[in-house]
Amino acid sequence: TMWKDVQDYFPGRKILNRAFGGSTLQDLIRYRYEVIYPYQPRQIVLYCGENDFAYSDSVTVEMVTGRFETLFSLIRAR
Repeated sequence: TMWKDVQDYFPGRKILNRAFGGSTLQDLIRYRYEVIYPYQPRQIVLYCGENDFAYSDSVTVEMVTGRFETLFSLIRAR
């Protein structure tokens, strides 16, 4: 929600910003049916991981990487 100038980074592309503030990869996995799948995107740009680390000091790089791999696999399978 804070990436207000996203269109500037991808001129000539149709951008549908489905971000929601404070979301983590776990949130994206949980809400993929609402924020990703209905739009059947050809391409997806994910800015992720930052909130995962901010959420808890116990979150590791391996955990965040695993969450990303899970989300990626679910999207590709769809």
